[in-house]
Amino acid sequence: MSNIIAIATMVKQMVATSSDAYEYLADSGWLDELPQERIAALYEQYIDIAKYHIDSMIALYGEPSFHFEDGHFTSWFPEALYGKAWRIDDKVVFVAAEHHELDMPIAVVLGAVSRTQLDKLAI
Repeated sequence: MSNIIAIATMVKQMVATSSDAYEYLADSGWLDELPQERIAALYEQYIDIAKYHIDSMIALYGEPSFHFEDGHFTSWFPEALYGKAWRIDDKVVFVAAEHHELDMPIAVVLGAVSRTQLDKLAI
């Protein structure tokens, strides 16, 4: 229950602001020279963490508007390993596992992106 309350509080603040907002919910730390097998295992772990937070979002806001599996993330969030997103007011709020570059941390991020930014990114 405390995760749902925390997520609800963060989303409310993100949607209320005029700018895009991001909150990192978990990260692996730097992956300096980890073997590929270990990175693959971390991908699975951080996707599971994202799913945990996605379950909280579903409890609060219902079924997502966008699903990673449908290819909706690839046009505007190519670093996403997995995620779901909801239209809330004039923003798209998402939870995603992400990985930017090989040695950078794998992370789970809660974000809110404005309609203007999404138009630029082709959603």
